[in-house]
Amino acid sequence: MSKILSKIRFLGFMGLMLCGIVGISGFSGLSHAHDGPHDGEDEPYAQMAADAGEGQLARLHRFVGSYAYDYVLNDPYVKKELERMLGDKVEHLKENLKTQASIDFSGGCLVLSGNAPKQGTEQSALLMICTYSGDIHVVIYEEDRAYIYTKAERYAYLPHYLKWWVQHNYALRTNQYESYQPAYVRLVNPPESENEPDLDAGERDE
Repeated sequence: MSKILSKIRFLGFMGLMLCGIVGISGFSGLSHAHDGPHDGEDEPYAQMAADAGEGQLARLHRFVGSYAYDYVLNDPYVKKELERMLGDKVEHLKENLKTQASIDFSGGCLVLSGNAPKQGTEQSALLMICTYSGDIHVVIYEEDRAYIYTKAERYAYLPHYLKWWVQHNYALRTNQYESYQPAYVRLVNPPESENEPDLDAGERDE
């Protein structure tokens, strides 16, 4: 009887050790989630991006599923376009992206979203970079207004995910959901670039 109890205790101890090893391995993986770019070979979102086709900005696909916001924001093409579209509001965008979600991929676009530290939906932002066309859409949510910087002339032409995000943020504050362009949304069309955008700038600088 004592031998059986000893075996049970031993098996129980080994089970606890195995759980501990698995737990440590999982934690180690999570600890690297905020590191820089990765290949993303086993990341489902990265695979979705790869399946979307090469596109003009396919070099950014490797960041999907990561938290490599600085790498994306400092891509030469992205940086230049944001400066043209936002002017001095680029810093406001970056501030509103300091508390970050992992980079997503939706409708052929990289999705970067977040909010200013401890300010929730009051100061939040969304950046969508469409890797095939090179189009960029920016939402800066300031208290009771959502300012959308885009070349789209109508709210209806914006990516579905962007409209969902704008209205979801509003619903979190008011418990109201609107399917049409909400009254608090302002569409801001930046001036056209004098020259054709250089989509290959990042590849030459890498």
